[in-house]
Amino acid sequence: MKRTSLNILGTITVLTMVIAFSGCESGNQQLPSQPANPQVQPPITTQQQAATPENTQDTELADQVAFDGARQLRDVTFCQKIVNAELKQSCVTLLNDTATQQAAVDSMNPTLCDKLSTKALQNGCRMRLEVEGKNSEIQNKFAEETKLWDAMNEKKDFSKCESLTYEPYKKDCIFVRTRNDAIAKKNPIICKELKDGDSISECEKQYFGSPDYFKDTVTEALNSKDISKCKQLKLLDNQKSCEEAYRQLTNEQPFASQQNATQITIVQ
Repeated sequence: MKRTSLNILGTITVLTMVIAFSGCESGNQQLPSQPANPQVQPPITTQQQAATPENTQDTELADQVAFDGARQLRDVTFCQKIVNAELKQSCVTLLNDTATQQAAVDSMNPTLCDKLSTKALQNGCRMRLEVEGKNSEIQNKFAEETKLWDAMNEKKDFSKCESLTYEPYKKDCIFVRTRNDAIAKKNPIICKELKDGDSISECEKQYFGSPDYFKDTVTEALNSKDISKCKQLKLLDNQKSCEEAYRQLTNEQPFASQQNATQITIVQ
């Protein structure tokens, strides 16, 4: 009986130790941590839901189209359609500056340049007015020169070529005067008074191709009774016309009719 009691007591002691050891292991395991101060997330608003990358890109594209339209049409109402506040303000400022600068140019009033939004635009505006003023001065001078040149041509008076300041007009005037002088004095050497070779060549061509020179050559051939004088003419067709006129006028070739006698042509 005593031995049985000891066996039972030993069994109870072992079970007690196993249970205690298991309890220690269970105590060492950690439970899932919980936030010390958990916060509840607010619900997503409709506006936040709309601000997707796709919608943002569409808005930016629409803003750019409105900005370009306002700039091209110079219509500030398109600026008001822009959603982006910074771009909208830039649009309004740009159109105001454009209108102000145009008003300054139209009125040639430099004080309007001071109303532009930046110093650079103000300086650029004044410079543009200066250029516009110079261009206007040149245009007015050119109009005066054209009027004077037209009057010279109308009156056939080229005595005041040197008063012209527009170089092309002056050059043409001196050319015409020199050519006319050579023809009037029957002296092609006068053409060499011109400055450049092309003008000299053209003067001589017009001199030898002129009706006056043709008539003078025919007259010289008749007076000297020398048809070879016609060879002085530079153009072959004019030489032939001269020889034909010589023969008709010296009766070396009878006129077929009065009409044929007037068919001599001069190539200029």
